[in-house]
Amino acid sequence: MAFNLLRERWLPVAVPGEAWSWRTPTEAVLAPPGARLAWPRADFCGAAHEFLIGLLSVALAPRTDADWRARWETPPTAADLEAAFAPLIPAFDLDGPGPRFLQDSTATEDGRLAPVAALLIDAPGENALKRNLDFFVKRAAVEALCPRCAAMALHTLQTYAPSGGQGHRTGLRGGGPLTTLAVKEGDLWRTLWANVLPWQTVERDPIRMRPAEPAPVFPWMGPVASRGKDAETHPGDAAWLQSFFGQPRRIWLAFEGAGSCDVCGEAADARVRAWHTRPRGVNYKGGWMHPLSPWRRETGKPETLSARKGSPHGPDWRDWLGLVETPQEISTGKGDKVQRGPAPTVAALRKRFAGDKTFKLRLWAFGYDTDNMKARGWNDAEMPLLPIPADSEGHAQLCGCVAQLVRGANDAAGHLVYALKRAHSTRPADVSADFHAEVANLLDRLRSGFEAHLRELTRRALAGETLGATATLELREAWLASLQRAALAVYDEAAACLPVEAYDQREAMQKPIQDRRGPVTGRLLLSSALTEKLRPILGLPEISPRDARQAGKGAA
Repeated sequence: MAFNLLRERWLPVAVPGEAWSWRTPTEAVLAPPGARLAWPRADFCGAAHEFLIGLLSVALAPRTDADWRARWETPPTAADLEAAFAPLIPAFDLDGPGPRFLQDSTATEDGRLAPVAALLIDAPGENALKRNLDFFVKRAAVEALCPRCAAMALHTLQTYAPSGGQGHRTGLRGGGPLTTLAVKEGDLWRTLWANVLPWQTVERDPIRMRPAEPAPVFPWMGPVASRGKDAETHPGDAAWLQSFFGQPRRIWLAFEGAGSCDVCGEAADARVRAWHTRPRGVNYKGGWMHPLSPWRRETGKPETLSARKGSPHGPDWRDWLGLVETPQEISTGKGDKVQRGPAPTVAALRKRFAGDKTFKLRLWAFGYDTDNMKARGWNDAEMPLLPIPADSEGHAQLCGCVAQLVRGANDAAGHLVYALKRAHSTRPADVSADFHAEVANLLDRLRSGFEAHLRELTRRALAGETLGATATLELREAWLASLQRAALAVYDEAAACLPVEAYDQREAMQKPIQDRRGPVTGRLLLSSALTEKLRPILGLPEISPRDARQAGKGAA
């Protein structure tokens, strides 16, 4: 009998007070409070959530917001889920003659055989192996996968596939997409269901989601239309639900004898040590909107729509507006305008609970940072997901206040970097160091304060209070003090190892500051900038030079 992903226990679930165990999708979705998916790899964990969300979107597909809310309040029973999954069982065989989950049997025809490690996005590529560049992720670490881990590796690659060379295509969202999920702490069912879109929501926005029914959801269940060199699959050519089950790579897993798995360590009756691959899988073009990804597009050009990608430094709390709030139009500085917006699931969820003070979830943003064919890192961040104020004016004021706090933090980070460069040289432009670690330290120190201010602003907006300049003056003053303390503390830690040069200390009163360098000079510049230049950024009233000096001493 084939290893079927809807029947087998292949998802690791950890429950507080118990050892983790393998469970079927039904058992995982309905796991008790506090349960979590327990894959040993971060990318597997993220992709597993996407798999289950996609599965629920296909099998249970709420028609309206009322249908969605009914399931939110009363989860389905195991019998309900089994009945909903039953028609999908033929599409989820991992092995056997086919059809197989996310696989293409024609990959064995004149295709090449790749080692199983190549299924892992962060594994060193052929070029890295030839040039002995596998410094951090070593070769031969993964030589065999059990069916469970092979299924997850296959789904992860097809979902997040980076560029793989000529004809080896990226995922439906492009290489290295960023995923954002609403998370209900300690409740796996509601975490998954929070990210399921009702059909009503999709149909109301046909320009972006472009539903095409009837059309194939699982491309491996029929002839793949996009195998030709120039063939393309546009949003109108397939169901929007194919977003969860895209198949950009032509892969056929090769199963062989029993042994242990190099990822989970479990014994298996059959393992995957290699897989057949061939170029030209489904070629997704034309601006696909993925339900779980924040997006951007040029105004008036739906075909330019693309998912936001991971980045070297990853998303952080400064991205809250871009990842959570309603679509915004931004000028590129070249005369063009770009629209940016949150993932459709996030936007729909916040709209559904607008004005609801009991709505308290977290936003989980994750995804690979890729550079062409290379994975440079894994992005993973969380931030609050709070309700939208029902009053549109209060909502606009809230967004304006948050934007102001973020601008202040960005400005403080810029002054910190400049001060560190001046601590090294009188010509800061010549200092090649980027000081990313110091900026990350600053942001980490500010995170809890930002979240506290965000919650307070949201509470006031939900209560109908105004968020004008006078009403938020005390809060913005408090944020300024936090920025000053955190930036100076980070600077002191970073500059502690630098030598205090003679002219940085003894001649401080004689030489113009622009002609000096060293830790003392850098700190003077930073303290002055944090006191004087951040006030207008935060919309705070100016203070006299004497008061500014006193404020600088207080911050120090």
